[in-house]
Amino acid sequence: KIAVLGNGSWGSVLGSMLADNGNDVVLYGNIDSVNQEINEHHTNTHYMKNWKLNPNVPATGDLEKALDGAEIVLFVLPTKAVRIVAKNVRKVLDKSGAT
Repeated sequence: KIAVLGNGSWGSVLGSMLADNGNDVVLYGNIDSVNQEINEHHTNTHYMKNWKLNPNVPATGDLEKALDGAEIVLFVLPTKAVRIVAKNVRKVLDKSGAT
């Protein structure tokens, strides 16, 4: 499983392409309406017009869920968000006992 942290234009495209190549992918983002649109319509019009994501790519606002079982974690975030998301990832990993 690959967790793509960031479901903006770059994260959505990257996650979709990874899924197109047979990978199990989940997108993480903090805008509930974007997550809902991705899950229901496989689109992300907040960031991209006229583009469909791979229908096998779910989105979630739950970081624990996104990281659960992930073997690869990709930070595809604006620079200003990396530090806080990394700290939150660390908290989840510490809580789960992962290294």
